[in-house]
Amino acid sequence: MGNPWAVFLYLDAFKDMLQCHLHIQKENESMSDPKTEHVDAIDLTKKNSPLNIQEGTEKAGAEVKAGVCYFNGLAYSSGTYICTAGQKMQCSTYPSPHWRNTGRC
Repeated sequence: MGNPWAVFLYLDAFKDMLQCHLHIQKENESMSDPKTEHVDAIDLTKKNSPLNIQEGTEKAGAEVKAGVCYFNGLAYSSGTYICTAGQKMQCSTYPSPHWRNTGRC
């Protein structure tokens, strides 16, 4: 059997290497969130759900019943995230379909 200190030093170095790898992996995941679709800037000539509506605002119609938000004419299900013009938006269908700003992307 080899020197026990050599085994200890090897395991300690391996632990440090693994922590470094996990830190880099976490940074890469946060930079490119696969759950967030990157889309073009808003096109006002196409169907879009409101951005950041005030609570209590009600809107009746097929959009509410379908439980979707529209962005540039495309429908997105409730809870979907998109990134547009550097802003991360989430489709919220309560009280009515709208895009909620959740920060930068």
